[in-house]
Amino acid sequence: HYGNADLRLGILQPPYSPSRMYELFEESGVLHSCIEAMVQNVHGFGHEIIASGAHAATEGQHHKQMLEHLFASPNGMHSFASLSRKMGRDYFVTGNGFMEVLRDLGGTPSLLFWMDAKHVRLCPSDPEFVPLTISVQRGGQDVDMEIERSFRRYAMLNPDAATGPAATNNIRYFKEFGDPRIMNAYDGTYWDHIPETDSNNLILGQDMVGEKFMTASEVLHHAYGNGQYGVPPWVGVILSVMGSQRAEFVNYDLFDNQGVPPMIITLAGAAMTDESLEQLIDLFRKAKSTEKFNKFIVLETESTTMSMSGNEAPGKIEVMDLMQYRKDDAMFLDYLTDCRKSVRRYGFRLPGLFVGETGDLTYATAKINRRTAEEQIFQPARNSFDELINMSICRA
Repeated sequence: HYGNADLRLGILQPPYSPSRMYELFEESGVLHSCIEAMVQNVHGFGHEIIASGAHAATEGQHHKQMLEHLFASPNGMHSFASLSRKMGRDYFVTGNGFMEVLRDLGGTPSLLFWMDAKHVRLCPSDPEFVPLTISVQRGGQDVDMEIERSFRRYAMLNPDAATGPAATNNIRYFKEFGDPRIMNAYDGTYWDHIPETDSNNLILGQDMVGEKFMTASEVLHHAYGNGQYGVPPWVGVILSVMGSQRAEFVNYDLFDNQGVPPMIITLAGAAMTDESLEQLIDLFRKAKSTEKFNKFIVLETESTTMSMSGNEAPGKIEVMDLMQYRKDDAMFLDYLTDCRKSVRRYGFRLPGLFVGETGDLTYATAKINRRTAEEQIFQPARNSFDELINMSICRA
């Protein structure tokens, strides 16, 4: 729900709630370990700028230096390694990673910012096709080609904005990377020129009193899958993630709500004093926490039977231990083990070495596991992200 913001341009709902995916990520130990292993091994080793082919000449070295400066300080606050890790974590949790790109007056990318995937949404593709000139390599040389392409808008909700009838400007619009048109970030409309505005972004002109304009920046979208939105890479094992989370909660809940009491106290030929009875009842009412797990009580009774000689017969108190009927340590251990293996193996194809499951690994098997994961998992994921950056920011 986006309050009373203008939704005439439409916003597409993602197939899986990004906020819910992050909740599962934060609450599931195995999912958190697998995703952090992917982020560290894909985005945690830094980068290198290499001038290749025809760009290795003097002009290429100049461009290389420009890129090195951009990636060393993409926004004055974070390094590109930090920015890419955040974008990568969004990608592996929600299936979508977003980066905001701002250009200088010459049209060259000059600032890069991470965009929180929990608050970014896609708008439908624009039915209008825009003529473009693109540069591709043919025969070892850059060749310009004329094409037409359809772009889409992106919308980002301000999670801290006010809601209700008085809420305004809760949404900022962005254009897709490479869209050459001028867009107003306040309402997502396209303009043929940039209007003159004051310090409050209000458009100067009698015919547009109160209207605001701010040039929209561009969004670089890294999506997993072939849909408009990406899907979480581990979506095939989402039931295992949710099942293991609930099984772990049941085990945790046993500490607060013991299903089987630790003992039964029986009386024969005796009655408990009122004070002892109240103490016993109070103890069991409060015995639903780890602090009261080993608390004990002294019981006092009064005899209710007489012996053959006419004297009071001593009462008898028996305590039956029920600890043997409690579950051993935890419940669903086999189910939890299977779920964790399923998430690691089928959700991410990770060897246990990368999430702390060493088992019977030897040096030789660990080396093979590491090499296989590097070739089959981490390097292809790096190539996918590098290709996105090379074909967009570096080329621009």
